[in-house]
Amino acid sequence: LQVVHRLAPIVLSVHDPKPHAGFGRTAYARARMAFEYGRSVADAIVLHSQAMFDEFRRDNPALADRCFRVQLGFYDLGVTSDEERRRPADPQFLFFGNMEPYKGLKTIVEAVRILEARGRDFRVVVAGRGTDLADKADALARNPRFVVHNRFIGVDELPWLLRDSRAVLLPYDNA
Repeated sequence: LQVVHRLAPIVLSVHDPKPHAGFGRTAYARARMAFEYGRSVADAIVLHSQAMFDEFRRDNPALADRCFRVQLGFYDLGVTSDEERRRPADPQFLFFGNMEPYKGLKTIVEAVRILEARGRDFRVVVAGRGTDLADKADALARNPRFVVHNRFIGVDELPWLLRDSRAVLLPYDNA
């Protein structure tokens, strides 16, 4: 990094201001060491949400002047809107995007069966289009737990789907 630093500024992109121990002890120690070194040599530190930006600056006041916020993606869901939206009464989960077999829609269908058998109240919004959704459209339509939007979901609609949902489901079979 010292050679690179002579040629160009170093920018540290921080996705997790407080590295977590989910890696295992050795991997966590290595990640922490690399993070500490990166912080010490970075000309700029980029954080990807207002909450991360505020947390990092609070925990690292000596680095505050090198911190910048660059929103990751198109949305800042913590921002209120003039349009009032109400979260659905039943828990809602979202599965969206290109509906192809590798995305794991079949896993969601099976999970819904299990949760129904346990008497849970919820719904799953399936939003997007693709071959896997076309193959399962009839089965999903027969189950009132599913709300299906079989179409492209644009950037104007996605923030509301995300905000109204308790979680996004990502049961990929492979990626």
